[in-house]
Amino acid sequence: MSKTLEIEVKFRLEPGQRQRIMDELSGRECACSDQEDQYFDVGDRVLRIRLENGRWLLTRKDRYQLTSEGTKIRQEVEVPIPVSFVSELEDLILWMGHEKLVRVKKRREAYRLDGVTMALDRIEGLSEDFVELEVLSDRPESASLLAGLRERFGLRDDQVELKSYARLLAESRNAVADGRE
Repeated sequence: MSKTLEIEVKFRLEPGQRQRIMDELSGRECACSDQEDQYFDVGDRVLRIRLENGRWLLTRKDRYQLTSEGTKIRQEVEVPIPVSFVSELEDLILWMGHEKLVRVKKRREAYRLDGVTMALDRIEGLSEDFVELEVLSDRPESASLLAGLRERFGLRDDQVELKSYARLLAESRNAVADGRE
């Protein structure tokens, strides 16, 4: 089990911006993955079960603090789940009164740059592409690591997306998207 601070900012990319970023990252090692996330109604926190490249994970994220730059800082706990427990865990979450929300499927291309994970995301059902900059740390001041990459890749404040992929997808389908997440 890993328990740490998740420090992240997400940007909605403009047409052509993804390709410019990919060109600059050309030759760097990429960790590509297909992710499928099932979210549950827990108010303004996050509870999800993720399938990523054959591995199952349970993730809990606490309420976030928001910096003036649009960076979210919050406690995150992630636990691997044996495949044989996934169905029972989902049943237990529902039994506890948490409803299923939206299921998010995405293709992620992740790169490590200067201690930061830069993830280019394509979400099934959304027309835009996104990029997330993320640091996992025990120190909130690690948020300063994101500033250099924002500038380097031309990511502007007006591109910051505070809504989660689950909320964006739910809104695109006129479905329920609970909490401020």
